[in-house]
Order: sequence, then structure tokens, then C-alpha cells
Amino acid sequence: MDLAILVDRTRSLSEANYKLLKGFVAQLIDGLNIGRDSTHVGLIFFDSKAKVISTFADESLYTKDALYQLVEKISDRRYKPTRTDKALIAANNKLFTAEGGDRPKFPNVLVILTDGKTNPASKPFAEITPLLKVSVNFEFNL
Repeated sequence: MDLAILVDRTRSLSEANYKLLKGFVAQLIDGLNIGRDSTHVGLIFFDSKAKVISTFADESLYTKDALYQLVEKISDRRYKPTRTDKALIAANNKLFTAEGGDRPKFPNVLVILTDGKTNPASKPFAEITPLLKVSVNFEFNL
């Protein structure tokens, strides 16, 4: 599968919960079969902006160890406000595309890890989610 993981890195999460969230991402990766012809992982960390950390096309991240190291290096600094809409748009435009490494014969999966409180200025999810090209959509709220 092509798995997009969107991670909230805002101040609405305590520092301890944010570190737990990063640990959960590492555990999630541990449970996957990562490889060139297996699962590819794209990471987006978001606050007021969506930062694409990795795409499905990044061949240097086709191992669990490389993904663990990447997650470990991500700053524990948190920002505000929470703009989940921007993360979803970035996933659609930067991951689930040919340039982002999306593979048509593999299922697309999107996981959002957030406390569920998006900023009132966010675009309504009803406008954004129909644009996404995912076959399975999970949301996990802390």
C-alpha cells in the first residue's frame, strides 16, 4: 500500500503527548512490510502549515530503519494553529500523485493523527475529502 500519515504537531497537544504520537508513528512503521515492492510511507506533519517530510517516491526511505531515523529527527517543537485541512490538501497534491510516487496498482491509505481540534478558519472537510484519491480513510483522535 501507499500509506500517508498526517501528524498534528500543534500546541494543543502536550509535549508528552506529542512525543507519544511520534513513538506511535514508529510503532506503526514497525508493523508494516516496508520495501521497494511493498508498503511506501509518506509523512506530513502539520500545524498552521503542512510540511511534507517524505513522499512515496523517496527511495531512501524504503526501509524501516530509514523511516525510524527520519521520525526521530523531526523536531519536538510544536506550533499553532491546527490546520488539518492544509495537511489533507498536501496529501492530495504532494503524495497521492505520480510525482509523489503514488502507485496506481497499490491501495492508498490515509491516517490522520490529531487531537481532532482543527482551527475554525480551516476549510470544511466536506470540501476537501472528495478530492482525495484514497481507498481507505482512517482517523485516530488522541
